[in-house]
Amino acid sequence: MEDWISNFLNNVGIRHEGPMSFRLYLQPVMSLIYAIIAGVKDAKAGKVPFLINGLILGQANRKDSLKELWKDVGKVFILAVIMEIIFEIIEFKTVHPWEVFKVSFFSP
Repeated sequence: MEDWISNFLNNVGIRHEGPMSFRLYLQPVMSLIYAIIAGVKDAKAGKVPFLINGLILGQANRKDSLKELWKDVGKVFILAVIMEIIFEIIEFKTVHPWEVFKVSFFSP
């Protein structure tokens, strides 16, 4: 477990400099933009707030809420995966699927 964490932190550290480091700024900005758009759309439609009332307290249909969540978040996640694959091809000349998943899902 210690090796996995050390390897992950080292690989994330590599990504702060060099090719495609702009993605560390682009991904959070895109997440924020999509979150604002989704929130405004839900507010105009008169839907309950997503996280508290919809998902946790169950006042909305959870299955529909999770579908809507993936529709909104999926775009940002796919963007992160694509940018990480491009980075790995440029930097490592190969793609490590597990690393792509970890970095795309857990890094900022």
